[in-house]
Amino acid sequence: MKSELSTIKLLFATNNAVNKQRRIFLKQGLYLLSGCVISGCGSSSNSSDANQQVTVKPLPSILEEPSDVTVLTGQSAIFQVIAKSEGDLSYQWIKDGVNIPNATSATYITPLLTLADTSSVYSVEVSNSNGLVLSQSALLTVIQVIITADTTSITIDSTQITVDAV
Repeated sequence: MKSELSTIKLLFATNNAVNKQRRIFLKQGLYLLSGCVISGCGSSSNSSDANQQVTVKPLPSILEEPSDVTVLTGQSAIFQVIAKSEGDLSYQWIKDGVNIPNATSATYITPLLTLADTSSVYSVEVSNSNGLVLSQSALLTVIQVIITADTTSITIDSTQITVDAV
């Protein structure tokens, strides 16, 4: 089946209440199964409604989900999504359930991060004219490296390195 618009012909012998309910059920079922927007299943009092066409319009597809990111304090994190669609794509990045203002491209670069940003969850809505899909969530981890030194040793976080005097 092509990723382009596909047309499915539905043949109904009569335009009665049972067939109307079948069309509604089919419309909802195809939407749930295919992730597509369906049009053309409306009811009509016209008896020529027996040969209906249903147009299936695909939603965007996410090919590569955003990944978890670990950065040091004072750095930015980069989140990216790769998606495809028949038409133009739009993006809206979300941090902890809230839309990030002006974060509307396939790549989002955070401002400089602090330890307070750790455990933030990022996702992105990808949309086209047919609807939207939500990416999987990506976890941000921010770590801080602490370096201390004296005349005989250096400690990086909790690892101590002894320096011999020369």
